[in-house]
Amino acid sequence: MKTICIYFSEFEKIKFGFIQQQRVLIVQKKNSFPTYITIPNTVTFKLFPDKVEFNSIKNLSIFLLFSKFVAQLKNTFSPLIKKKLILQGLGFKIDNSEANFISLKLGYSHSIRVSIPSFIKQVKISKNVLLLESSDQILLGDFVSKLYNLRKVDSYKEKGFSYPYTVRKLKIIKKK
Repeated sequence: MKTICIYFSEFEKIKFGFIQQQRVLIVQKKNSFPTYITIPNTVTFKLFPDKVEFNSIKNLSIFLLFSKFVAQLKNTFSPLIKKKLILQGLGFKIDNSEANFISLKLGYSHSIRVSIPSFIKQVKISKNVLLLESSDQILLGDFVSKLYNLRKVDSYKEKGFSYPYTVRKLKIIKKK
């Protein structure tokens, strides 16, 4: 008989319920969305005050697959990841007045509208600082680099998007 445990200290909320006549365990960590785990019929479980214990006597292959999923859930369950971009330069502005869009004035003849993807959970704008939050680190990094490439930092005047805590060496301007 194989046994795996989920301890309540690892998650903020653990609930048990039925959805469409299937047994479901709902787990949630702090600052993240709940995850629904369908419990196979061959897996039995016991609720304790500090943990949930799963075990199976029948169909070991389904139980091993279920236990791998629970182990992966423990490791990859992550809170919201934050990325910050700073826009420097006179006349450069960030505006979020429209829902699901960011308007950028980057010194071009037109303003640029960028749609906010669905995986970004929160957008905060204060003056010329853009803070994006998401639960997927890779997609968030791709979106931030897309914004960064719209107006990279100028090596002479240090205007454009920059990442915080990056030190840039300015090029020397030749005078005649």
